[in-house]
Amino acid sequence: MSRAGAVRNAWATIRRALWRPWPWLAIAAAVAAWWAAPADAHARPGGGHSYSGGHSYSGGHSYSGGHSYSGGGGGGGGGELAVLLIRLIVVYPEIGIPLTIIVVIGVLVAKRNNGNLSNWDVGSFVPEPPPPPPPPPPRLDEIRRVDPDFSEVLFTDFAYALYARAHQARVHPNAMRTCAPYLSEPVRQQLLSRTPQGVPVHGVVIGAMRPVTAIVPSTPTDEDGTPKRCTVVLDFESNMTAGAPGDERTYYVHERWTLSRDATARSRPPAKARSLNCPNCDAPFESSDDATCSYCGEVVNDGRFEWVVTYVALLHQEDRPPSLAGHTPERGTDLATVRDPNVDSELAALQTDDPAFSIEAFGMRLQTIYSVLNSAWGDMDLPRARPFVSDSLYNYLQYWIDCYRAQGLVNRNDNARITNWMIVKVVRDAHYAAITCRVWAEGCDYTLDQNTGRVVGGSKSTVRRYTEYWTLIRGAATRGAARWELSCPNCGAELKINMAGTCEFCNAHVTSGEFDWVLSKIEQDDAYAG
Repeated sequence: MSRAGAVRNAWATIRRALWRPWPWLAIAAAVAAWWAAPADAHARPGGGHSYSGGHSYSGGHSYSGGHSYSGGGGGGGGGELAVLLIRLIVVYPEIGIPLTIIVVIGVLVAKRNNGNLSNWDVGSFVPEPPPPPPPPPPRLDEIRRVDPDFSEVLFTDFAYALYARAHQARVHPNAMRTCAPYLSEPVRQQLLSRTPQGVPVHGVVIGAMRPVTAIVPSTPTDEDGTPKRCTVVLDFESNMTAGAPGDERTYYVHERWTLSRDATARSRPPAKARSLNCPNCDAPFESSDDATCSYCGEVVNDGRFEWVVTYVALLHQEDRPPSLAGHTPERGTDLATVRDPNVDSELAALQTDDPAFSIEAFGMRLQTIYSVLNSAWGDMDLPRARPFVSDSLYNYLQYWIDCYRAQGLVNRNDNARITNWMIVKVVRDAHYAAITCRVWAEGCDYTLDQNTGRVVGGSKSTVRRYTEYWTLIRGAATRGAARWELSCPNCGAELKINMAGTCEFCNAHVTSGEFDWVLSKIEQDDAYAG
């Protein structure tokens, strides 16, 4: 037979094979299995831990934030595809062999471009484009127009505390009644009826809290003196454990809360703002009608004194434990920096009010916090970082360390270092100053199985470059250059801070920001909106 005749016969064989349904169904199954391989989690202190069904968000007090949450570990899609290709080669060689050649070429090209295929997924071949920047959030500081004492830092602490307390109170109606000054009756009933019903809830950790809407009137009252209302809508993404001992389950929850109060109300000072006692007299709330405080005699559940949750919308709830293995590419590293238009004037005003403030010293403290936090995280010894992070961020990070420990894993970021940083936002109120920086950093980010020493995510040798937005806070009355020495910022003694955040020598609460800058929030670059 001539060469041309052999080619014609070969093509005829392939055409007949192409019309057979079963090999193409097998190919479709292979591609579908590859495409559906679960996304992997990237992890570092505040840098994203997988516990929801593939939802991305920024971190709250941190996680703060934001972070990329996805279900399941990684690396399974490539293996399944290889098995199916082998079956095709054996059963349908006229299809399996050419298809295998194409896949091998694709793997080699991807390896040359990416330099690492230890976690093979579809992203290695079709890089996911960076997401568009999120729309700017509403400015909560506009509330100062009617309430000069409003502090976004204190409001965040209040909202976090109320969220956790409300879910913990779901165990019993009597517990829920203690929240009556802050939760309307319909909201209390809705939370009590939420599944799982009537069981203990603990380990409430907020991954993100995002303002969705802020409605602030131009004046606090109508012409006749009737108070107008301020309304704030918040998006929460959280993780919590619910159930009787021995039957506990971990839930990912996404919900939206609407809070409202009179525009004539004034924010309480820090010591009381974090309390969920009576919002008028600060006594433990007791009432015969769930409205009137037994101590001061005031009706305190109507928003005259403090924010009240008037509506809760449960957007999603899923029974899913944290997934901590795997690896995904950074998504927002190349996005443009989100810089507040007023940052230069606000920074200049801070320097005018505090001539001793030094950007260089602030940068040194930022570097110290980054170094100590990454070291403590990798050693699973977070108390070492206690002096440098706020209470809420510490609780958040400790939650994730506990999750790693429970699964027999440890996450490390070896040789981590900051390569650049930039101040992008400065906010000051009656109680706090807050500086947000974009931080460019790099390190070898990987997760180990503590029993076997096997790397189950990331890479010990590949340097991972990333950016995050870090917010540091300091008391509004504090003055002077930031300190980066490992000593108490109040008494200067050796840095020994207990779990309550106070110095063991002078009892100063150094993690409140009263004495120096502390890290209060870590947000991911693909979710930060300013």
